[in-house]
Amino acid sequence: MALHQVAGCDDLATCPGVFVEGDDVVVQGYQISTDTRAQLTLAADETAVRLPRQLILDAAARLTEGV
Repeated sequence: MALHQVAGCDDLATCPGVFVEGDDVVVQGYQISTDTRAQLTLAADETAVRLPRQLILDAAARLTEGV
């Protein structure tokens, strides 16, 4: 299934984005520091990225609209 962008800039090669793939949301973000990662408990198949707060708010608004 193809990704559908719901938030982020037009040039996704250089900035974070939020996408929908079926019933899932996929995020592209900045790598987190080792210090930040050490504060998280991640499963072997999980990762964490940093996103601007406004990107999350924009994505939530679009997802609520049913995009």
